Amino acid sequence: MFGEIADLATLVRAAQLLQAEGLRYALEANRRRKYRNSGALPWQFNEPYPMAACTSAVDYYARPKPAYYAVAQAYAPLHVSARFPTLAWAGRDHFEAELWLNNSRPEALAGARLTARLVELDDRAAAVWSQAVAADANAATPLLALDCPLDRVDGPAFFLDLALADAQGQPLTANRYVFTRAANLAPLLAAPPTALDVRREEHGDAWALTLTATGSHAALFAWLEDARPVDAAGYVAFSANHFCLLPGEARTVTVTWQGVPAPERRIAISGWNFDGLLAHL
Repeated sequence: MFGEIADLATLVRAAQLLQAEGLRYALEANRRRKYRNSGALPWQFNEPYPMAACTSAVDYYARPKPAYYAVAQAYAPLHVSARFPTLAWAGRDHFEAELWLNNSRPEALAGARLTARLVELDDRAAAVWSQAVAADANAATPLLALDCPLDRVDGPAFFLDLALADAQGQPLTANRYVFTRAANLAPLLAAPPTALDVRREEHGDAWALTLTATGSHAALFAWLEDARPVDAAGYVAFSANHFCLLPGEARTVTVTWQGVPAPERRIAISGWNFDGLLAHL
């Protein structure tokens, strides 16, 4: 899926992305089949080592992997998703996808609007769709079929960006998929370098970290983790992780500390195409 990989760190990143995307897509597909299946549970939360084909959501040290966050998002009560044939689009003339909304809430949804975009890494939009949305309570609802000639996409990698807003324009839910025009996902490993700005606000045992992509290209797969030794006492939890930011886009992550003295709190932030950062202010 990525071609030749020469180092272990890149292999780990690539393998964990495939695990996260595979589990996310499987769960979304099952949710689109609501009432024709009875649910889905990944097997399993943790696993013995070694394991050849794992679905574990945490690693050997009980630290959440990218799959942990991907699965959590796929289970969101209000969730917009896409059905598509492949992540790598070489040999195909058109991008095609079906968009669905899962509303697991007890009330119907009305007056919402879905915006879908095919976006390049520099935030140029190859195509934009918009549609009013209404959905029954506790139901899976088909929304829109997308079709776009792939010759509108100049770069080797691009996103499908989905956003659902209420009648006042306030965000309700969002989702993002990354694709390539190649035969595999290797272009993601060669994405143009970019930059990330991180600002911190402290609220007792919680930090609000605002990450902003300040370069001219998207920041791929920002990853936040505890920068302390793996055997250090206490824990840290992140409200979101392993996400991409388009140029100029910002996202605030809540970081919650448990049992870690304030002077010892350190967060490492890394990504596929930007230098690692250490947020310890």
